[in-house]
Amino acid sequence: ALAAALSRDAPPVLAAVAVRWDRFLAGRATPALLSAFGRPGGAGGKASRRAEAAGAVAAATRSLSVAEVLELVHRTAGATADADTPLLEAGVDSLGAVELRNQLQRAAGDAVPLPSTLVFDHPTARQLASFFSDKGAPPVAAAAATPSHASARAAEAVCAAGLSATLPEGVTTLEAARAVAATGGNVVSEVPADRWCPDELQFPDELIARRVRHGGFARGIDRFDNACFGISAAETAVMDPQQRILLERGYESLHGAGLKRTTLIGTTMGVFVGIGTQDFAFLVTNSPLASSVYSATGSSHSIASGRLSYILGLQGPCASYDTACSSTLAAGHAALRATQLGECSGGVVAGVSLMLLPSLGTSFATAGMTSARGRCHTFDARADGFARGESCCALTLLSHAKSESSLVSTGSCVRQDGKSASLTAPNGKAQQALLEAALVDAGSTCDDLSCVEAHGTGTSLGDPIEVGSLAATLLAGHGSITAVGSIKANAGHAEAAAGAAGLLRLGLKLVTDQASPNAQLRVLNPHVASAIESVRVLHQTQLATTWEGGNATRLGGVSSFGYSGTIVHHLLTISGDDVAVPWGPSLRFKRTLFAWRQKPETKATEKVGYFATEWAPVASAAADPSQEARVLLVGDRRGTLAAALGRSVARRAESGSASELREAGALDGVVLVAPPRAAAALGSIASALTIVQWQMDLPAAVPVWVCTHLTQPVASVRRSSSEHAGLWGFARACLQEAAGLPLYNLDLDFGCAQSLRGAAELVRSRAVASEDGFVHGLRVGPAAENEAALRGGSMKVPRLVSTRSASLNVAFAPLCELLDAHMSDAVRALEDLPQVTDAHEVLERAVRHDIARALSGLDPSAIPKWHHRLLYEWCAAIEPPTEPASYEDVLAVSPRLWPEVGLTQRCASQLAAALLGTVAYQELLFPGGSMELTLPVYEDAVNARFYNECVVAAVDSIIASLPAGRFLSVVEVGAGTGGTAS
Repeated sequence: ALAAALSRDAPPVLAAVAVRWDRFLAGRATPALLSAFGRPGGAGGKASRRAEAAGAVAAATRSLSVAEVLELVHRTAGATADADTPLLEAGVDSLGAVELRNQLQRAAGDAVPLPSTLVFDHPTARQLASFFSDKGAPPVAAAAATPSHASARAAEAVCAAGLSATLPEGVTTLEAARAVAATGGNVVSEVPADRWCPDELQFPDELIARRVRHGGFARGIDRFDNACFGISAAETAVMDPQQRILLERGYESLHGAGLKRTTLIGTTMGVFVGIGTQDFAFLVTNSPLASSVYSATGSSHSIASGRLSYILGLQGPCASYDTACSSTLAAGHAALRATQLGECSGGVVAGVSLMLLPSLGTSFATAGMTSARGRCHTFDARADGFARGESCCALTLLSHAKSESSLVSTGSCVRQDGKSASLTAPNGKAQQALLEAALVDAGSTCDDLSCVEAHGTGTSLGDPIEVGSLAATLLAGHGSITAVGSIKANAGHAEAAAGAAGLLRLGLKLVTDQASPNAQLRVLNPHVASAIESVRVLHQTQLATTWEGGNATRLGGVSSFGYSGTIVHHLLTISGDDVAVPWGPSLRFKRTLFAWRQKPETKATEKVGYFATEWAPVASAAADPSQEARVLLVGDRRGTLAAALGRSVARRAESGSASELREAGALDGVVLVAPPRAAAALGSIASALTIVQWQMDLPAAVPVWVCTHLTQPVASVRRSSSEHAGLWGFARACLQEAAGLPLYNLDLDFGCAQSLRGAAELVRSRAVASEDGFVHGLRVGPAAENEAALRGGSMKVPRLVSTRSASLNVAFAPLCELLDAHMSDAVRALEDLPQVTDAHEVLERAVRHDIARALSGLDPSAIPKWHHRLLYEWCAAIEPPTEPASYEDVLAVSPRLWPEVGLTQRCASQLAAALLGTVAYQELLFPGGSMELTLPVYEDAVNARFYNECVVAAVDSIIASLPAGRFLSVVEVGAGTGGTAS
């Protein structure tokens, strides 16, 4: 139609159409009228946007000679270097690199901004001069030349199966790993007491001490099931814990891939291990274990892989790789190639890294590589280095004929940084060539790339260089969205095992169609932001789906960049529909303690940096058999509890209505049983509300028992459900408003007779009571708990616990006095409080006016979801204002309400669409995952700033009472607390 309209004799045509001309004209002859929009080369040309960008640089910058660049180097940093010496080795530090880039910008012209990573991408004077003489043109494609037989290899499908992992803080199951990823969880903590005590170490300055205080630490690494693998206790005691955990996770991976131990003997299955740290070897050298006959093999890296092959009788390729942070992906590359070329029938790929001594971390801290804040702030403006972490992850690669798994390892590439700015500095050009070569190896293009699990250590320059190389690769495509994140923000940098952890999270992303939030991202690093201006890269801060439609390619990549210069990129994809996460069931090992050091004695006054809430087993109060409670049983349609309660059931009711409660007469308690179907959960909450209102009106309140089914994820039982979570939350909310109310939550296994009998005993006792004692090393006194979970014959209650005894000596009376004084001063400082109050009244009128306008043309029957209909009913009950107001009127009264006005305007204009479900609430509040609109409400609004400053005053007071160098953990509870914490 367009061609006909542009022909010589065509009649006049007028049309308005939204068109991406660069896409529309790709591969077509470009008419003269549209020449400004076409790609160079017409129908046969497929020049990338990189070339167009280079042309812009060429037109706007002047050439600089090597001599001119060297003169600027000398003038800026006082350094003298020859043309081929990396400038960072010649004395140009990071600040000098920034200043040199600014000097080069002024010398070359300001028309086109130079990248902030210029000196790192072109680390010598000759390369910088070449950049300006070539006007920023991209390197010839020889750097990313197609590997030989790449297309043939790509046709060899190699499936990934048997995911297995040990991550920090006890994350060892699929459910736990998904929960940490989906919620942006953080499993980095202070150094636990069973590793080392930072306070007992000597450091040159306080900054270095702060950099070694945190890390991601795995649990239970001093335990091992040696009998399962036929290893004597004497040999096990001298084995590096890294070897032990590799055996467990490696075998678990093979088992999860459907390979039985009896069928593995004599096969050509390979073992490919990434491993780096040697802490255990240093421990053995300085201990009596050094005299053991097993000490030579116990801490050898070559034995780490060889032992697994030996024990399982595998005769395929077997090797351990140490390329620093890229070790596991280098091992994975070898496994992929060996499987594709038929050298082995498949292979287990595993990576492990444990921290047993502080020495290596101290070296990193002294070099300024680790974070003083104790987190990997990946892509964030706060990025100041990485936090070390532990992990052991494994997966099994199999040829397609060997497995029905649909998670496919489709391509990989290993490269080297070469002559970068320094031995350990990254090279953006090399990273770009690596990504392109990996895509070629997979037979894919950058348009297929849906998500990338970045190296993303959280350094102020490393992150922009990595994102810049990714952006340069994506410029060759047509603008598809690529979600970028890194598990290091959740669990720390696992170093040699980092690639394995990245493969694990990428597999979860691809299979679940969900890109996990960037856990530490609050404000995007401005250098990262500038690097992605021309591409559609998504740094999500909440769960995001990036595959639009059922036909979109789900291809993802993992990057690992070793500080030795060895860099690797690995690609995974999904084949087929309804793909399950290839994570097999965890094996049950009978593990025995094999400690490598004597655990320190815990002092009663020692302060603790971290706690956890756990369902702790306790002994319940015994029921008095002479007492028989008289209860009303509500909602027990299946008779689940009726038999256990027996004669205690005075009456049964369907819904617990007010009339049923009145007719029941005198009662010793009410038992509400949650419905078996989630669809009826809302009705049970309504019943609970009626019962609690009746309970609060009584002269002497009787106990009310809310019984749910497997709502709480108690560790001893893996099954749990969220169907009754709303009912549980309702009971907690009631206890917040009336703390002394005898209202009890009981979480039962309705299919277990022991659990039901335990519930009946508690109802007859008319209270939940627990004995005093120690829970995980923390002393707890006798307390009446309002919540209990009954599993089998045991009762568990929620307790704040720690791995060691705890006491925090903070004088709270002076703290309260300080806060009272602060609040009085803060109130007096609000000189414009009357104007702010008046402005809020005007804002309310403006909102009521917008609600009435949004509902005026809305058909309630068109609202699809019940919670949207509930919101509609609430909005319909709001009276329109007698005197309408605008948002301009609000700001005229008090400009300080700009945060509320900005967010309200956006949401009010889309209220009707939100009720109809065509616009998501999250997208209104966080457009594109950005917090730009929401964060000011929590940080800059008048009331937010008032309360935030109160919190700051309290925290400052507590910190002042702590010993120097100690950290205070601030637990954020509730929405918006991130603004307070920041």
